[in-house]
Amino acid sequence: MKSTGESFRKKMLLLLILLLGSGLRLYGVNWDASHHLHPDERFMVLTVLNISWPDSFAGYLNIETSPLSPYNNEHHRSYIYGTFPLFLTKGLATLCKMHTYGTAHLVGRTLSALFDLGSLLLVYLIATRLFSVRAGILSSAFYAVTVMHIQQSHFFTVDTFLVFWIAVTFLLLVIFLEKNQHRTLLLSSLIGVSFGCALACKASAFLFMVIILLALLIKAALTYRRGAWYQTALSLAGNTLLYALFSYCTYRLIQPYAFASSNWFDLTPQPYFWKVLEAQRQAIAGKAMFPSQWQWVNTAPVFFPLKNILLWGLGLPLGCAALLGMGLFLASSIQILARRKRVPRTEAVSAPALLALIWIVIAFAYGGTPFVKSMRYLLPAAPFLLLFAAYACEAFLTRFHGLSRAVSIIVFALTALWALAYVTIYARDTTRVAASQWIYRNVPEGSVLANEAWDDPLPLRLADEFFRREGLEYRPFESFLMHVYNPDNGEKVKNLCDDLGRADYLVLSSPRARETVGRLPVYFPVMSRYYGLLESGGLGFEEVYAGTSYPRLFGREINDSAAEESFWVYDHPPVRIYRKARALSGDACRDLLSQAIPDNGQP
Repeated sequence: MKSTGESFRKKMLLLLILLLGSGLRLYGVNWDASHHLHPDERFMVLTVLNISWPDSFAGYLNIETSPLSPYNNEHHRSYIYGTFPLFLTKGLATLCKMHTYGTAHLVGRTLSALFDLGSLLLVYLIATRLFSVRAGILSSAFYAVTVMHIQQSHFFTVDTFLVFWIAVTFLLLVIFLEKNQHRTLLLSSLIGVSFGCALACKASAFLFMVIILLALLIKAALTYRRGAWYQTALSLAGNTLLYALFSYCTYRLIQPYAFASSNWFDLTPQPYFWKVLEAQRQAIAGKAMFPSQWQWVNTAPVFFPLKNILLWGLGLPLGCAALLGMGLFLASSIQILARRKRVPRTEAVSAPALLALIWIVIAFAYGGTPFVKSMRYLLPAAPFLLLFAAYACEAFLTRFHGLSRAVSIIVFALTALWALAYVTIYARDTTRVAASQWIYRNVPEGSVLANEAWDDPLPLRLADEFFRREGLEYRPFESFLMHVYNPDNGEKVKNLCDDLGRADYLVLSSPRARETVGRLPVYFPVMSRYYGLLESGGLGFEEVYAGTSYPRLFGREINDSAAEESFWVYDHPPVRIYRKARALSGDACRDLLSQAIPDNGQP
């Protein structure tokens, strides 16, 4: 009876965790008032709308003619992501009659949140099998309030879909390592299907192949009997073949347009798809530079993404618990393998847990060491970090029974407070919308606005309801872009000064340029001086608007501008607007900015 009551309580607790996670992910789903302020999401929505369903399944598989292929549409041949989220969103948007530019992204965001909730449940199942039911409850509770997952759930991108299928694949691997020999062929097939789905979300899923192959080898080692090497080798070959076959068939079925031919025996990649993958590889390695790349200059491998995950993605308490859990598990495993002393059952060496640890290392090696080291690239490792955070709390239970519950509650409570603070940004107008409202209210008609290139120009075209409410008439402003990312030289100085002479207002819809090229005097001496003079009023402009929307709790703001750019630039970037207070002659402007150019004319 006690066991039944305890089981019921744990189910209810898991339900409450799921409800909490749902609220945090679905709250403020239309956070940008349908202005599409996430560039990757914007491109995905346009791709959803511009592809169309073929007339038949045969037409779907026809690579050369299918209207569903992004690569048969000249505007979307740079599509780099998987087609699983793309097709699913298109299908559901069509079914719900939301197949428009103003609504399709809401379908994608909702699906993103739902798949992330699926990952929450998978984390519970994995932790329960690896450690205990208590660890399952803890890890799922941690997942529910993890900010980096909450934020990505508000974007229609492929990352939460990828995390879900990686988690499904790992759970199947755990079961695969547990089951007897007669069940492994079925599980190998299912592992292939789930991994194929992961690949059809994002190409970087191929890294998880290492974990799958290691699991296959571990299974062969665990089932090996003396003298039965032939049977073991045959079993390993059969499992590997089934996994590879089902992976390929699943991927080929869901993302047929990654290939150049409709012939399934022809593995030649689609030229456009391969070209954009190669361009992405060059960008990640830092061999190809474009404006958003400059944020990664002078960032330390591993330490930079680790710092961002610990401080912002997970929050320091949960991040420290994850690191502690990894350390404890590794130390415990070494002690067991060395047979130095007996350790408690909760710290026994676990092959699946060891695979989870290896996956974290691989993910950090791939996403944390290249030139581009975005926290988003490490999202597939985050659920496994939470497993070890729960493991750390379990270790406290073993050693310090009285402190265990207190430690778990403190880690969860502090992480939940950070999550609650973060979601307050979705309770307010996003900063670019608020700044646009200010412009329509305060900027005189006929004014000329200068925005920075490679950023979302303001003002946004607001809904008619705003103008009716404010008693205003919509009026477009004359605006142009300042090319602040061009190489610093004499020509750029002239163009900047011409732009300053023409503009009545300077609009910085985010500090992305100021915090990159403005902080790299070795590469951009002119821009470093430009932003310093702009701030001091030396260019004749004065700040008239500063809009921020930092995470907020109990009336206190948490300034997260020290986080990596992608953490704040999409959903809550600080916005600044400057008004011309005095006209600066072209010669005077050029004299001021030219002082930053070395004698050779090149930075």
